[in-house]
Amino acid sequence: MNALFDPLPRSRWWMYPIAYACVLAMAIVAVLPIFRADGWPQSHDAFRYFIWVDLFRDAIDHGVWYPRVLPDLFGGYGAPLFAMYQPGFFYAMAALSWLDLPIAGQFAVGVTLFFFVGGLGALHLCRFLAGGDLVWGVFGAFLFLITPYLFCNLYVRGDLSELLGMLLTPWPMFWLLRLSAKVHQGRGTVLSVCGFVVFTAAMVYSHPAPVIALIPGLCVLALVLSIGRKYWLALMSRFVLALYAAMALSCPYWLVMLQSRPLRFGMNEDEYLRPELHVLWPGQLVSNHWGFGISTPYVPDDVMPFQLGAVHLLLAVAGVIAGWSSDRRRVILTAFAGYAVLIFLMLHYARPFWYRAGFLRSIEFPWRFLSSTAALQLVALMGLYPFAARRMKKGVQCLVLAAVALVAVFWYRHQYQMPPTMNAQAVVQRFHELTKHQNLYEGFYTPLLPKHVRIHPSSPRRFDQFPIVLKDHVDAGLVQLEVLEGSTKFRLRAEVTHEKPLELLIAQLYFPGWQVRVNGIPVDTEILESGLTPHGMMQLRLEEGGTHLIEAAYEGYPGGAGRMFAIALAILLVVCLFIYEETVRRTPGRQFPIGMPVQALGGQSDPS
Repeated sequence: MNALFDPLPRSRWWMYPIAYACVLAMAIVAVLPIFRADGWPQSHDAFRYFIWVDLFRDAIDHGVWYPRVLPDLFGGYGAPLFAMYQPGFFYAMAALSWLDLPIAGQFAVGVTLFFFVGGLGALHLCRFLAGGDLVWGVFGAFLFLITPYLFCNLYVRGDLSELLGMLLTPWPMFWLLRLSAKVHQGRGTVLSVCGFVVFTAAMVYSHPAPVIALIPGLCVLALVLSIGRKYWLALMSRFVLALYAAMALSCPYWLVMLQSRPLRFGMNEDEYLRPELHVLWPGQLVSNHWGFGISTPYVPDDVMPFQLGAVHLLLAVAGVIAGWSSDRRRVILTAFAGYAVLIFLMLHYARPFWYRAGFLRSIEFPWRFLSSTAALQLVALMGLYPFAARRMKKGVQCLVLAAVALVAVFWYRHQYQMPPTMNAQAVVQRFHELTKHQNLYEGFYTPLLPKHVRIHPSSPRRFDQFPIVLKDHVDAGLVQLEVLEGSTKFRLRAEVTHEKPLELLIAQLYFPGWQVRVNGIPVDTEILESGLTPHGMMQLRLEEGGTHLIEAAYEGYPGGAGRMFAIALAILLVVCLFIYEETVRRTPGRQFPIGMPVQALGGQSDPS
């Protein structure tokens, strides 16, 4: 059995395709009920995802690469949905738009790929903790992909963004452990740093729920891995660099989301979304009950499933006990400690904490920490590997793992149930029809509106009318308004000819980042904000008569230059790390990748 940070032995080449094929098969099985159905699961949020993906793709087709404002939402008045909402899933689905499939088919293929990527992350994480053993890697991938909360997000809640974020959680842990191993082996770390950066940034773009728990956990794990190590500074410096780079690459989402929170109706102002009302009872975490209801405030027998997974919990506890004396105990105990803390925060015993949780109240539902526990319990249960490797032959291990897998399949059998289905294409068509004629709120969530929308419009905007219109009291006979060629709903361009002072209404909800220009000259932001209507829309007053070119577009939340600087600095630092390590590697007498003279280290690398 290899020590944790020893170089991993190479498995035979043909074993990797078999292992990856097994993970792909598991991913297909997870989504198989959807492939077999004649529609998409009628889950809590799924209908919104079809509408938002359709609008997101439309924005990208119009050349808006980060479409924070969707003009067709909120009855055609536009809404800054992606100034606040995570865009990761929507970029992924936009990338799959080339598939010649109905939108539900594209979703099914996308979710299958997400499961496959998550399974590969679990496979590599568990293989690392098992000293390169691919059998244990496949077993870990199986346990991860059968985690009940994945199926709750897919078939019950329909929160596909959180599903994607949860499926990415094994990857940052794997890359951190690999980074630690490379430092202690005296080998290059750039690939590990880049892997950590890419997958952590992707997880942040996908959903904040796993990030809130996992990022602090990764910081603690990095510290634990550094304690007592000769090369602790090399590991921590590279981890800090990787974490900074990941957060910098994802700051166009999370930083804007935090900055814009004071500008919108707080989600926690909704009585239902107070986190202290959605705590759990211990029995809910281990029950295999399965239902399709919603989270009922402070009810111990909720119809919505909130399973940690009884099999996973037992294996995690057994892993901690079995791995207590192994060289993996630092990693296993750290993961289990985080696991235990998250379990406590989800239970009703933590209600006093949630009353005073400050920023953490934005998580709304404490049971969302289930999106982080899946990867932590996976690490904890890998404490069983050293125990099994010392006491069982390989064939016996395979039989035991197969038996555990069968027990897990039987216990979790209910989670493969399919709720009633819906026609995804019909959902999108209904949205466009109702938004134009009847329903102001179709496909939208009112708490995401800006706070300056003091009065909601009484009806949707007329889609046959250009968004820049004359105020009601203006004599239209004295004014000529011409829509210019190249004008789109994302970039409004019109020419106005008038003789007397004129007031125009731009029938789009204002949000910081809107730019209005008159004859190419930007209108001051203070003037725009001071002139907002009670409906939160922009007004423009033209004092001098004549012909004026009016342009209005949402050009991004303020601070874009600073965010781009942070991203450029992150890329530069990673490049500098690569150059530094290459220089050290080629310099005789220097310990790679640390850069210190070998004599200063006693002529030896760190054996730990």
